[in-house]
Amino acid sequence: MKTIIAILATLLIASTPVTAQRAKLDTPMSPRITITERCQQLQINCTKSEVLEVGRRVQQLYFNRYNQKPPQKQGVNIYTTTDTNLIDQAIVNQLASENEKLRQELQLQNK
Repeated sequence: MKTIIAILATLLIASTPVTAQRAKLDTPMSPRITITERCQQLQINCTKSEVLEVGRRVQQLYFNRYNQKPPQKQGVNIYTTTDTNLIDQAIVNQLASENEKLRQELQLQNK
């Protein structure tokens, strides 16, 4: 019984965001990816302002997951391919908010 509890405790500790971040840093780094590269992979045209907004959203999502800011190099946040889902989520959120703004503008024009 003590062995099972010890195993469960180990699994719980290993699945926490801080431990996951440490494990991420201890292992060889996954290939880096930029927001612009991910937009290109998804065949989405993003303006510079859209990329900056997505970057703000990704930084917040990263902080929510790992409880710390993303690593930086020369003032630019560094993300790896393991963070692709965060980038995708931020892109989808950005596109949804832009679509909502466009819908509201069209609605005002039609009145």
